[in-house]
Amino acid sequence: MSNNNNTISASEMGLGAPSIKSAIEALILLQDDGITAMEIAQHTATSTDEIEILLNELKNEYLTDLRGFELREINGRWRFYSASNCSELIERYVKDVRMPD
Repeated sequence: MSNNNNTISASEMGLGAPSIKSAIEALILLQDDGITAMEIAQHTATSTDEIEILLNELKNEYLTDLRGFELREINGRWRFYSASNCSELIERYVKDVRMPD
């Protein structure tokens, strides 16, 4: 059912997304206050254990790839955040937006 990188194709499960990982990302982006692994599991017809594995894989992929965002779990809810290694840029942007020239 799944290939060697834990990606299940949309055709295999009628997911409505190109892969389980893209489905996870899309669901996380929809929720301002985050989403639980159980909620993701329910909407993807995937076990909570498998979703937790994939969430951690995504988290590590984003860190390894030095993306501008991170995936974090806080109080059982998963959300995207600006990457901590981009804090200087974010601080400068916020300052510029609040105090235009």
